[in-house]
Amino acid sequence: MKHNNNTVYRYSFGQLSSGIPNRILSGLMYWLIVAIVLGILFILTGWIIVWSGYQVGKIYRKYCWDIFSIIVAITSTAIAIYFGEWIKSVISINLITLLLMVHMVYIGIRCYVKERGHY
Repeated sequence: MKHNNNTVYRYSFGQLSSGIPNRILSGLMYWLIVAIVLGILFILTGWIIVWSGYQVGKIYRKYCWDIFSIIVAITSTAIAIYFGEWIKSVISINLITLLLMVHMVYIGIRCYVKERGHY
């Protein structure tokens, strides 16, 4: 650094932070840590969802890969669409969630019946 009438300040990279207040630096570090933690959580959650979906798909192909399952899926979807307003007035649940729950119960029953040898 030179100090005279034509003052020229040259900072090295390490001196850059001396001009930024600690309040701003701590805020930046906080949001950086929050972004990293949330990113890791989103990635882990996505991986768990994909992995469990793959496992359910394997079970579905093993036990429920037939025309009867297609008929049940189409019929339950049609019932949810046709009686949607009535269902919403009785049960306060999302219809897509209800449809997925009904199909999961169906898959569970099919797996149980097939494992017992009744199918």
